[in-house]
Amino acid sequence: MPTVSIFLPSYNHARFLEKSIQSVLQQTFQDFELLIVDDASTDESWEIIRSLQDPRLRAVRNETNQNSKKQLRKFITDQAAGQFIAIHHSDNIWAEDKLAQQVAFLDDRPEFGAVFTHAEVIDEHGHPLEDPANFFYRIFDQPNRTRHAWLNFFFFQANALCHPSALIRKSCFQTCGLYRPGFRQIPDLDLWIRLCMQYEIWIIQEKLIQYRVPTDSSNLSGIRPDSQNRFRFEFLQVLDHYLSIPSYDELVKIFPEAQTLDPSAWPDVRYYLGRIALESERSNAIRRLFGLQVLFDLLTHPDAGHLSDTHQKEVREILHQHSGEFEFFADEKLRLQSEQLQSARLRLENKTALIAQQQEKIKSLTSRHEHHRKALSEAKNENIRLTSRLGVQSGTILTLQKRITALQSERDALQSAKQALEQEILNVTNSKSWRITRPLRQIAHFFRRLNKQ
Repeated sequence: MPTVSIFLPSYNHARFLEKSIQSVLQQTFQDFELLIVDDASTDESWEIIRSLQDPRLRAVRNETNQNSKKQLRKFITDQAAGQFIAIHHSDNIWAEDKLAQQVAFLDDRPEFGAVFTHAEVIDEHGHPLEDPANFFYRIFDQPNRTRHAWLNFFFFQANALCHPSALIRKSCFQTCGLYRPGFRQIPDLDLWIRLCMQYEIWIIQEKLIQYRVPTDSSNLSGIRPDSQNRFRFEFLQVLDHYLSIPSYDELVKIFPEAQTLDPSAWPDVRYYLGRIALESERSNAIRRLFGLQVLFDLLTHPDAGHLSDTHQKEVREILHQHSGEFEFFADEKLRLQSEQLQSARLRLENKTALIAQQQEKIKSLTSRHEHHRKALSEAKNENIRLTSRLGVQSGTILTLQKRITALQSERDALQSAKQALEQEILNVTNSKSWRITRPLRQIAHFFRRLNKQ
């Protein structure tokens, strides 16, 4: 039986798919099974999947595009043999030791239901995302929190966990439920809230996955009007999980601000939840609408009879006040426009800073170019001077070489004359007449010396 069961849905990601699959097959932790579901891709995805041969890999192809969430639920309940469940995406890449680190953590810490990792966010070309105004720029760089702190974060901030980085105990799906049908935008956040209602979670503070964000925001998490509208509807649904908070003490652990409310004043914890959703400075239109609905249901629920007349009157006054106070949908529209404007401003500031950096680089390069131009001009002038001096010196050398040649000729001539004279003297001294006249030369030499005296 494999330890880890991995589900990988794929749709028209042929250019990323093989690298994504190989990042699973090349894990240092090898005890896993991998199910790939091709959701009727129209590119070469299915051919790529079929070309990969590995006994741990199973592949299924849908004849029509179905959205793979239903198959994921079936995979978890009927097919997955591992004790841990991992979800991979066909355009993302795992670090080779991702599973090894996560399995080791969950084996050592049975009180934790799931373990996540940080993520390196990349663009469609595989380059790190460098736009601070992009929603995904640093969203996954989260610290670790208690499950109660995470529930507070999910309520006021929404999701910040990287879904394809997760490794979840299969037993958690049995106690918390599966991915719920009807969700398209945030099925993961819906699960995280239910998970944290019962289990601690952990984030390994390393970037063990590359999370790809297409430039055109074409994936489900992309920031588009349709995805934002869908998010608001689905987020309103996931807030219902907070209605399962069992007690005031548990509520305070999730929402410390509830300590300012008198725990003995109300018999129902939902009252305090509705007050927090309505009155917190961190609430927006969706959360306030949820708060109104919670309080409204207190009055209309079949068990509302346990409320005193005083309690019912208080709730009615709160409802009448706040339901007329907030322009819920206009407020949300303005908030989105404000966020879009802020995002555009940040992008403009970022581009302005980049332009300034480029201008500084151009200025620096221009200065270096001018310096190099002057140095080149000076080098050319020096070359001309050296060439001129070299010409003069070359002429001098040529003249000296000619003189040396002439002197060598004169030396050779003198040497020849000397040798001839020496030979002639030798001939004379060896002659008979020279020997006969020797006494006369000696007498002549004697008288020359006397005359000198």
